Amino acid sequence: MSTRIFKTKASEQWLSMFKKNKISCAPVTESSQWFFDDPHFIADNSILEQQHPIIGQVKLSHNGIKFKNTSTVYSKPTPLLGEHMRMILSELGYSEVKIDELYSKGIVKTEIGDLMY
Repeated sequence: MSTRIFKTKASEQWLSMFKKNKISCAPVTESSQWFFDDPHFIADNSILEQQHPIIGQVKLSHNGIKFKNTSTVYSKPTPLLGEHMRMILSELGYSEVKIDELYSKGIVKTEIGDLMY
């Protein structure tokens, strides 16, 4: 029922109305929809752009905790889902044959096919 009602106005209209009536609210969005374009986060240097070897240029959020005289080093991009699965399974003692079997049966997957790392 509420879905039908909320579709009758733009989210900005609902947010404005709620705020005027002192109702706590926030838009439900994808983080990239607001975070990377937010003037506060841009001014605070909270956004990091990094080249990922497979998917290209990506935007990430810096570590939210900042200490005086300390910097955070971002040496590697965020891994893709399952990107290191082959290495982890191998370290756990699975043979290459067993790992290939897990992939072929769809038990183990990666975001973009069977990555060889």
